[in-house]
Amino acid sequence: MGADEVAFLRHVAERNSARRVGMPDYVVRAVLFALIGPYVTGPVVHVDGGWAPRPTRGEPPAGGPRRAAPPGVPLWQDRVG
Repeated sequence: MGADEVAFLRHVAERNSARRVGMPDYVVRAVLFALIGPYVTGPVVHVDGGWAPRPTRGEPPAGGPRRAAPPGVPLWQDRVG
């Protein structure tokens, strides 16, 4: 591995929430969790170390607009009902 690759991986590790570089085993474990979990029903699992942008209160997700949760209501709760 050259100096450029090492510098890039260090850059990624310093800037994601997990503070480390992802390994193939992390993806394997997430897939196994989704396939084997007896109480898991169609999850969306982000295996990105916190790197992918997430919508915040009032911002539309990538899939299209949605209403914002009222103040004091957890973000997930405004999707129920």
